[in-house]
Amino acid sequence: MGEGNVTEINVREVVLDILLELAKGEEYSNVLIAGVLDKYDYLEGREKAFIKRVCEGTIERRIQIDFVLGQYSKTPVTKMKPLIRELLRMSVYQLLFMEHIPPAAVCNEAVKLAKKRRFSQLQGFVNGVLRNIARGKESIVWPDREKDQGAYLSVRYSMPLWLVEHFTDAYGPEACEKILQAFLKRKAVCVRLDEGLTDGEREALLHAWERQGAAVSGHPWLPYAFYLQGAAGVRHLAGYEEGRFAVQDASSMLVVVLTGCPIRKELLEGSKKAALTLTGFTSTKPVLMVMGGSLGAAAINQAIRASLPDLLKTWQIIHLCGKGKLDQSLTSQKGYIQYEYIQKELPDLFALCDLVISRAGANAICELLALRKPALLIPLSAQASRGDQILNARSFERQGFSKVLEEESLT
Repeated sequence: MGEGNVTEINVREVVLDILLELAKGEEYSNVLIAGVLDKYDYLEGREKAFIKRVCEGTIERRIQIDFVLGQYSKTPVTKMKPLIRELLRMSVYQLLFMEHIPPAAVCNEAVKLAKKRRFSQLQGFVNGVLRNIARGKESIVWPDREKDQGAYLSVRYSMPLWLVEHFTDAYGPEACEKILQAFLKRKAVCVRLDEGLTDGEREALLHAWERQGAAVSGHPWLPYAFYLQGAAGVRHLAGYEEGRFAVQDASSMLVVVLTGCPIRKELLEGSKKAALTLTGFTSTKPVLMVMGGSLGAAAINQAIRASLPDLLKTWQIIHLCGKGKLDQSLTSQKGYIQYEYIQKELPDLFALCDLVISRAGANAICELLALRKPALLIPLSAQASRGDQILNARSFERQGFSKVLEEESLT
């Protein structure tokens, strides 16, 4: 099923609906796109790739697309009906950046969608704008580079002007343009393998990916990092469900390899006495601290609160539950204190606690290691993350630094 003939199940309408949902500003694009691709998992790989590319490309090239629309539409982009605006944006992206799709197909499908979504009165407008752009795309008048380099770079590389000016001031115009070019360069997916895999397990996994249609190449310096091209979807690759790899850019791996994970000095200087005063706890009973990250973790919060009667027999509990996740019914519960988020007093609370229950983000677990705090790590599941927390947790467990409990096993 080719990209130029995507009328089956209306793949372009799927793209349109994603863009309209994103325009509400209530969802991150990567989360929404991933969710929609999961919903339409039965589609062929080429169709899913079309959805992903057009959605991401339309978002990435929005400034440039809107500039072009401004030249060919008498109606300003900001004054267009939301559906027509997103329909035109996604169609212009195809006209400008997907040359293998016939312009007539782009225009015809956009007109059909306008009619299907009850904008028949604007079919002519959509058709006229898109066909004029298709005919004149080689003669678009871009901002004059000599007169206003900032505007030129902003439009050509679809980057906010303030950011162009920031890069230019910090690095100079030539370096700024190279940075902008790099942002738009299509990159292979980089994954990090579980370092606990044997050589045989690693080779078997790489061969399985190749059989699934992915071109695999290793990183020149990092033996556990690999680049994948042509994969239909990371979630469908062998080893994903088992947590044998995580999606992670090589640059973030190299930072830790070269510099280590930075630990704030003040984190090591907490006062147990100050924490006892803050919490009202006694020094004769051990303290359990529960952390779910800055936003909290609903599953961990629920499990802890459901188990409070039993836990409080042994522990005093400090619960960092996340913004908006306080349980007012537990405010006066003896031996239990909850905070949405805490910053200045965090070193003191660490000094007081004897055991920590935490997610397995890199910063959190490195801080626990530096503080020599025993921990029970509950990593984000593979379904809710790139899988990096699973790898982190397993690595710490292998080295004897912590125990691991899968989120699916929470009771």
